[in-house]
Amino acid sequence: MVRFGALAAIASSALVGVSALVKKPKETDWVVIVAGSDGWFNYRHQADTCHAYQIASSWGIPDERIIVMHKDDIAQSRSNPFPGEVFNKPFEETEEGFEVYKTCPKDYTGSDVTPENFMAVMTGDEKAANGKKVLKSGPKDDVFVYWTDHGGPGIIAFPTSYLHVNDLTKTLKTMHDKNMYKKLVFYLEACESGSMFEKVLPDDMNIYATSASSPYESSWATYCPPYDKVKGKSIGSCLGDLYSVNWMEEVEKAGKAETLQENFDVTKKLTTQSKVMQWGDVSFVDEEIGDFLADGETKAQVSEAARKAALREVPKHAVRAYDVPLHLAYYQYLRASESGDLEEAAHASQTLSKEVTHRQESVALFKRMLTTMYGFQGDQKMLNSALASPAVYPSMCGSCCVSAYEKFSEACGGWTEFNRQFMKVLNNACIAFQTEAAGENVDAAATERVAAAIDAVCPAPEVEKKNHLRWA
Repeated sequence: MVRFGALAAIASSALVGVSALVKKPKETDWVVIVAGSDGWFNYRHQADTCHAYQIASSWGIPDERIIVMHKDDIAQSRSNPFPGEVFNKPFEETEEGFEVYKTCPKDYTGSDVTPENFMAVMTGDEKAANGKKVLKSGPKDDVFVYWTDHGGPGIIAFPTSYLHVNDLTKTLKTMHDKNMYKKLVFYLEACESGSMFEKVLPDDMNIYATSASSPYESSWATYCPPYDKVKGKSIGSCLGDLYSVNWMEEVEKAGKAETLQENFDVTKKLTTQSKVMQWGDVSFVDEEIGDFLADGETKAQVSEAARKAALREVPKHAVRAYDVPLHLAYYQYLRASESGDLEEAAHASQTLSKEVTHRQESVALFKRMLTTMYGFQGDQKMLNSALASPAVYPSMCGSCCVSAYEKFSEACGGWTEFNRQFMKVLNNACIAFQTEAAGENVDAAATERVAAAIDAVCPAPEVEKKNHLRWA
């Protein structure tokens, strides 16, 4: 009996040791994926979104725990040479492509793609989401969020509105207070995307975030013309965003055992035109990305078509997001001219001319606005310096920026992919006027001064909405 007891003790000890080495599966992963844009020239955002869904789905996360928001106006667009199909990477007729749309969920589409619904999804507010799918995660669950579209200082865009940094921060804090996750990972693709996290995302809420760019620069599109061909046909738009395709193609190559840090390092190395950054809690970046994008102990892998597509080397010629409409208009004109279609070439020429004019007149408008605000009359050096200055702490801008962005949109014809880079002018004016204001209500005083400057220069004929491609 003594010998048996000793053996039992040894066996028990060994089992404890083995169990300590075995990774205990957690309960569940939840995934939220959002494309905030619309329009054919924004093809890349919905392609990115459906691609991200394919990864999570192929790694075993069921659709009931994946929530996808996208306008859904690309696949059936009359501009699509492949009706009902969307591609995130070009390929030749002799190669196997990877179609991403056909099984992509439509949890929120059309007019339901709003910041209000996004916040409702994230905070599990089914009533605010009108009964649609929302996160039902708990304190033992991990949440992965991927969002792609346009952005500006302290904002990310939706088709008809935008989400401010303070609202995103409040949403994440609400999730934390409601114990809606164990750990949360947030991948954000947008211009100036770092401004959504800089100085506002705490490092003690178990949230790790990575952004496609710093708070002060554009993100970049890729697989743009002339590298936009699928089966020999030109899509006529950029197929992906550089940061997004880099992180997704990397996980398809490396597999779900790749760590968050390894994925970040490769993505940062490949995304050379903007500064990919990390934010929040970096204490768990050594965990596998599959801990957040794969279901438990599943052995499922990405499809062979996806893996082959990721491994296939294709030139990633990148275009600054602000310049995408100009780039697309130029290639539309070039291709129409080369085809000999005079009517199409004439139409493309008009589109290109309007885009060039819009760019010139947008610069002139904001120079007039700066002159009105600061008295830089005729001082081109000061004007150019002010236009080039980065946004100052968008999270500190408060309601002044929200009001200023809305005021400009209403009075000056709306924001476009090109002129939104000058949102920083309004952001910086709000900060400057708040600093100068006396009394308690400095935000209201700053808001009034910025609104007066906008009224002084708008409306103007050069910002007529029909003159150029819209950014959202």
